[in-house]
Amino acid sequence: MNAAIADVLFVDPNELTSSTDLADLGLESIRLHSLIEHFRSAGADVTFAELAEDLHLAHWYRVLTDESS
Repeated sequence: MNAAIADVLFVDPNELTSSTDLADLGLESIRLHSLIEHFRSAGADVTFAELAEDLHLAHWYRVLTDESS
């Protein structure tokens, strides 16, 4: 997940931590849609609203690893 996010935001994956706020790194709706499509193609059942609700990586980790979704 970090590699895909880093690629879209043009940052080093090692800069990303669970407390990273992706908005501070320039994430906007177009890039978010691109990431959602990437996650869906990898098998994640995720919506724009679920990820846009909180742009901190800790939230994304919870959403994307929640097996009940």
